[in-house]
Amino acid sequence: MMVWLQRLLLTLVVYVAVPILVPMYSGHLRENYQGNAIPMGLGLAFVLPTVIAITLTSSEMKDFIFGILILFFALLGFVDDMLGYNRVQGFQGHFSTITSRRLSTGGFKALAGGVIALAVSSRTVQGVIPILISGFTIALSANLVNLLDRRPGRAAKFFFLFALLLILVNRELQTSLLWLVVAVVGYVVWDLKGTVMMGDTGANPLGAGLGFAFVQTLSQPLGLVLFAVLILLNAVSERVSFSKIIESNRVLSFLDRLGRS
Repeated sequence: MMVWLQRLLLTLVVYVAVPILVPMYSGHLRENYQGNAIPMGLGLAFVLPTVIAITLTSSEMKDFIFGILILFFALLGFVDDMLGYNRVQGFQGHFSTITSRRLSTGGFKALAGGVIALAVSSRTVQGVIPILISGFTIALSANLVNLLDRRPGRAAKFFFLFALLLILVNRELQTSLLWLVVAVVGYVVWDLKGTVMMGDTGANPLGAGLGFAFVQTLSQPLGLVLFAVLILLNAVSERVSFSKIIESNRVLSFLDRLGRS
């Protein structure tokens, strides 16, 4: 009972933190899909409390690594949200800035995120190939959720779906991933209203957290299947709009709009 009270408290803390933080973002507004200028990068409102909660309640190394992972991905996203230098879209765009020696903040985020994901994987799996697959799974998952953050609540809903399934399958994730879930619950109310955007600051750690949880849960064959699916989805995103796919499907469109103001 005490643990659930702590989780409820975290949800309330995040819910209250969002409007408190909004004035700090007055100089960093971005147009949403409706053309309204709203604060970008409010993902910190749920990432930082989650990391604090994990640090205070767990002594397991994997939980600590999870906290470090989402914190670093949030900070990399925050740099991109706040600075946004040489903005381009997609992997091709980001890496073209690297080869042309005009590194974008997105390109920096992709490179640094890949290094962090590989470093985290080296602490949790054994063998060069498994480390590479695990690391790129985390990085590709982070990018996929980031690609979905184009409408209010969409990235959070995707995260909730797979996070809750993973928690049901792997109870060990209750001391890490579940903290992030309850924190996002407190945030998503504001996101669905269209008054704030989590930005890369929030979407990247959500995706990285999911990737890490999948790696810790799936068997090697299933992990390879997931890796292939993530490569395919990220590649398809270079040519196809996920928003158009969702809006053209009645079920997906209904779920996408559910709860949105």
